[in-house]
Amino acid sequence: ANYATAVTGVLGMSTIKGAGSFAERAANLIASEPMYRAALTSMAISWVILVIQAYALYVAVKPVNARIAQMALILEGSQAVVGAVSVMFGFSMMMAYTAVQAGSPFETDQLQVISKIINGAYNSGFSIALLFFAPASLLYFYLFLQSGYLPRAIAGLGVIGSALMIVSTIATLVAPGSARWLTYA
Repeated sequence: ANYATAVTGVLGMSTIKGAGSFAERAANLIASEPMYRAALTSMAISWVILVIQAYALYVAVKPVNARIAQMALILEGSQAVVGAVSVMFGFSMMMAYTAVQAGSPFETDQLQVISKIINGAYNSGFSIALLFFAPASLLYFYLFLQSGYLPRAIAGLGVIGSALMIVSTIATLVAPGSARWLTYA
């Protein structure tokens, strides 16, 4: 459910805005503002679901090692908070787009710059959320490896994938242009 609501939100937002100039994207968003708001709300709901999911994982692996399970839970909760804040930036970006029609004191080119800045904060927020997710995932998979709850090969792959995600996320934050090939390693 978590990934379904997140993907629905991301795809909904990009489909509604579409491509083209800032003015064209603003017109698309204005024409479908309720749907765009629904897509953002879907993303916000996914962060709430993540907290519930993280707690369920915590309960499952707590008997293996309570302290490591607690650390993973804290990291997942932090991911949810940062992710929810990034959705707030999404709503702010929507406001920059819709200000085109609202008789804003800003010119369209100024609103475009504001939108780009807010979009950068939105994207950085998602990357920072991954910075919390990756070590939490590593800890959960480590506990699954120790517990035998999952086949060792699957848990081991999860540990390796999570470690790669840590490296990829750090590289994306440090050198966003050159780290594109590492994204979602």
